Amino acid sequence: MVSKQVKFCQKAESVFASHKKMRWPGSRVGRVGRTNGYKWQGCFGGCERWESKLDRMDQNPILTDIMRKILFVCEYNACRSQMAEGLARHLRLENVSVQSAGLYPGKVNTLTIEVMREIGIDISSHQSKLLEVVEGDSFDYLIVLAEPAVQPTRYLDADHRLEWFYPDPAKTEGSPEMVRAAIRRVRDALKAQ
Repeated sequence: MVSKQVKFCQKAESVFASHKKMRWPGSRVGRVGRTNGYKWQGCFGGCERWESKLDRMDQNPILTDIMRKILFVCEYNACRSQMAEGLARHLRLENVSVQSAGLYPGKVNTLTIEVMREIGIDISSHQSKLLEVVEGDSFDYLIVLAEPAVQPTRYLDADHRLEWFYPDPAKTEGSPEMVRAAIRRVRDALKAQ
């Protein structure tokens, strides 16, 4: 594992990107720009490893005392957003608070817990949370993982809104092994972000 680095698609914002809304993987939007000396590029495909915006914050002494807050949202806070939260927490970045929430009451999927254990991340202590729990908070990054969650999250206070849409792997029909395989695909896609 690369220390304190996250693979970001070229569609990613830079550390200091403006308030312009960007769409991430699965999007057909592409832009190129420059803000505060950091170049960022949007494209229609192809990914390369980026040094994480959070890693850059750790290297900048002016920004290290600022707590950054990230919220992942999906429908039930049972699978996709729980995996994203687990992956982000696993990076153990200083001054970064990571949360997840869902639109509807749910329970963390047991197969999701198993699939995350396969890569050494334990999310068994995670609790499913409703979006109302985080309503009053403000976030630096709001990352929506399910298209139905876009409209309900519009009222949340967030500096940057990103959309990483993935189908709900827990709704995959078939044997438990087929569901696990679907969860693994989404887990690996999130890990590659």
